[in-house]
Amino acid sequence: MSYPDPLADLSAALDQFDRAAANLEKADRIWDEIQSAIPDGVAFGEDTPELDNLGRSYGQLIEALPAIDGFRPSTQPMG
Repeated sequence: MSYPDPLADLSAALDQFDRAAANLEKADRIWDEIQSAIPDGVAFGEDTPELDNLGRSYGQLIEALPAIDGFRPSTQPMG
């Protein structure tokens, strides 16, 4: 009878945690960039391709995160 290697399972779990942590850090940096690009008052015509790209990148990172106890962040920047 063969038993699963607990070290392989632990290694796979740690790898997934490392990737999730890296994606969270990247999403946090992108969110900060988005926040700094948003004007304080009413502004028209402030949408830029760069801001749109940041929003898409943020959304893709959030969607790629694994759920933890069934929870997954779902915040998306407004257009």
